[in-house]
Amino acid sequence: MGGLGSGRTGSRGTRGIAENYCSVDVRKWHRQGLLVDGQRFRAYWSIGLSASLHMTARVEAGCLVAQSSINSPENEPQNWFQTIFIDWTPCHFGGERPWFICPTRGCDKRVAILYFAGPLACRHCCNLAYDSQRQSPNTRASNRVDKTRAKLGWKPGFLNGVEWKPKGMHWDTFGRLLKQHEEEVAQAKILLASSLGLKWWEDDPFS
Repeated sequence: MGGLGSGRTGSRGTRGIAENYCSVDVRKWHRQGLLVDGQRFRAYWSIGLSASLHMTARVEAGCLVAQSSINSPENEPQNWFQTIFIDWTPCHFGGERPWFICPTRGCDKRVAILYFAGPLACRHCCNLAYDSQRQSPNTRASNRVDKTRAKLGWKPGFLNGVEWKPKGMHWDTFGRLLKQHEEEVAQAKILLASSLGLKWWEDDPFS
């Protein structure tokens, strides 16, 4: 896994890729039952071949008190101590959803994920972009189709056509995914035609 220093902002205007950084997800910790006052836990990440990131944390008075350190044979150890507020918002069907409040001074954004590009901070404060944001519209459209095809158990590639309903899948679920697939395929074909310099007409050039 990448992490601290692996995609760090270099020249002015460049942005690291969020997926290359170590991160913590408040939703995952909530599902694991860790966001309870008095709860203590640890987390560990490997970075490259020799570096590692350690975090010890405790939940106290609605806050996450975290101590993080990165160790690498090439560099001096780095340590951070942070208090991160946790906010809760009601869900439509009952219960509450937790959020981190970005600890960067002057930010205070409510986010689900914080990244280690130095001390924990939100994606915007770390100047990180999602990998999908660097993809062309054509590639993003194709990836959306493949995600839907994966749910259907079909082989990837929107030009491979429609296959059978997966065994055990409810018909209403299949119908919903099939409709979604058709809409995504139509959009992907339009974008592919545009990227190839083709004019779009009613006859499908990819059929």
